[in-house]
Amino acid sequence: MDLILTLGSSSILYGIVQNYFIHVVYWFFSSMGVFVAIWDKGDKISYRIHSHFDSPVEVFDFIVVGSGPSGAVVANRLSENPNSKVLLIEAGGEPTPWQMVPGLSPYMLHYDQIDWGHVTVPQQHACYGLKDRRSTWSQGKSLGGTSNLNFLVHLRGSPSDYDRWANITGDPSWTYENVLPYFRKSENFRREWFPGSEHVHGKGGPVSVEIPAYRPLADSFINAGKEFGYDHADLNGYYTQGFDYIHYAAHNGRRSAVFDAYIRRARRRPNLTIYKFTVANKILLHGHLNEAYGVEYSKLGRWGTAYATKEVIVSGGTVQTPKLLMLSGIGPADHLLSFGIKPKVNLPVGNNLQDHMSTYLGPFIMDAPGSFVFPRDVTIGALRDYALKGTGPLTTSSVAATAIYSSSYAYEHGESHWPDMQILLSIASIYTTFPRHLHKGFRVDEKLSYKYYKPSFNKDSFTMVVSVGRPLSRGYIRLKSANPKDEVLIDPRYYEREEDALRMIEGMKFATMLAENSQAFKEYGRVKLTSNPLPGCENVPYRSDSYWDCYMRTISITLHHSVGTASMGKYGSPHAVVDSQFRVIGTKGLRVVDASVIPEVPVSNIQAVCIMLGEKASDIIANAWLNDPLLGGFKKRSSKFKSGKKKPLLFRLDGITKVTANITEAGTTNSTL
Repeated sequence: MDLILTLGSSSILYGIVQNYFIHVVYWFFSSMGVFVAIWDKGDKISYRIHSHFDSPVEVFDFIVVGSGPSGAVVANRLSENPNSKVLLIEAGGEPTPWQMVPGLSPYMLHYDQIDWGHVTVPQQHACYGLKDRRSTWSQGKSLGGTSNLNFLVHLRGSPSDYDRWANITGDPSWTYENVLPYFRKSENFRREWFPGSEHVHGKGGPVSVEIPAYRPLADSFINAGKEFGYDHADLNGYYTQGFDYIHYAAHNGRRSAVFDAYIRRARRRPNLTIYKFTVANKILLHGHLNEAYGVEYSKLGRWGTAYATKEVIVSGGTVQTPKLLMLSGIGPADHLLSFGIKPKVNLPVGNNLQDHMSTYLGPFIMDAPGSFVFPRDVTIGALRDYALKGTGPLTTSSVAATAIYSSSYAYEHGESHWPDMQILLSIASIYTTFPRHLHKGFRVDEKLSYKYYKPSFNKDSFTMVVSVGRPLSRGYIRLKSANPKDEVLIDPRYYEREEDALRMIEGMKFATMLAENSQAFKEYGRVKLTSNPLPGCENVPYRSDSYWDCYMRTISITLHHSVGTASMGKYGSPHAVVDSQFRVIGTKGLRVVDASVIPEVPVSNIQAVCIMLGEKASDIIANAWLNDPLLGGFKKRSSKFKSGKKKPLLFRLDGITKVTANITEAGTTNSTL
């Protein structure tokens, strides 16, 4: 009896402590904006003091605009040569410590200090359940860019994506076989190999790649796929279709973003300069060759100019890169003229916009425990395990496994070898503040989601995130004005092509079948999609094609995989902005290296792809300057200037007119071109 009373008392005490702890956790999440603002304010004060002593005009060999998954790689690799002087420009500051915890990823979106928080125009065929029918697009604004904000997923896409890329560009160096060395170079792959796949994965690279330690339901998901004829495949290797665990860019449960992997390792180099809280406003172009020789920027509200003696590399991402190019006179001529911007090069900048639109299908309610239930599984013990051992629920961003497969559309078009669909398994149940976070992160109407999800609060459940991996719909990005401070106009035109909508419906039906009809999930008893119809879709038969269509057009959530707005292609192609060497067509000394150059979005997540782009571009750029007649490769050249003394700056002399700039006390420039 005493033992029973002791156990009962312990259980009651544990319940009281856990209830109090969960309230503290909820308070922490609700106060995250305050913590982020304090971190940002402190960083700015520190950097303002430091940057006060910077020269008003600086000269570098290379200027890299943007420190995201591509730009960070380029800055690191180019500065490996001690004779190469590199400037890295970043609009944000240091990433916050909370961004390094995978379990906090869903709660870090859309804080102004660390996220650009772009918003699309109202969508005609999607986003019915979002405020004003407008989708929010997160983009990282800190050293490391979006690699600090995303859900850590490390997937390369299908090998056929790259064979298609090579065909579009007419350059065989873009086949999967030929880009594979750059994937491997970036990776430190930390899992047991699939038999015969050793040559596919990298060891010893800067980005740690691992399967999260905490992944409930992942085995059931993979086994369910086997029941329907899909292999457990290595989705980071050679494959056509299959199911696999999600791999994270993480090390022992901590985010392995490009900040840790590339920037932190390089920032102590004396030849690498980093400008934080600095926004690039214009690329300086000279002469009939449109040669890039510098960047105008605003750093902590102060305007300045940085000059490049070799190249300017733009890595601002799918939204910021076309904006900067157009502000610099590179883009659709008529559009630029409408804002009084003199066109330098008439190119289809901002066109070919693609993104992975998804729907959160669920919750699938389970009879038996097995998912991640927030108030039950986030405990003091879980916090201790994460801090000491890098294990437990805080090691997951909630995504545990994925399926990449071909739809009936792909089969009908002879592309069964080239998958076009993706399903992501989210192991998190629906917690009480989920509607609030869904609204903050993705603009989903809070009242709508509360009404839909309330019957499922804190029950064991999971969600299937369904997405068309190779959408046919194309959108665009345009300027709203010639003011660099103004946002751009983003219209992804989701589901403009009916084929995308039909494939989504097919995918939702397949995901439901996996969850409800497979033996693998029956270990959790009866698994069933909630019987509560989605508000706004009650007037169509539940589970009919019309219901699925209404559902996916209402719960329309971007996966933040936007690409294509400075598309790579053959020289002379009406669709190309850059050539296969990343060079902006019609210019000299200017390249774009980021997701905007991807001509067609790969079937899966894109962070690994962007890192690969950075590695490949770095090799191309370095090789282009190996035999520089002036510098002897990357031979160091003096570029120190004292305030008040006039001294000529000699920019690239290989085929262009000498540029003489007189530097004055005020840091202004009088140039004769």
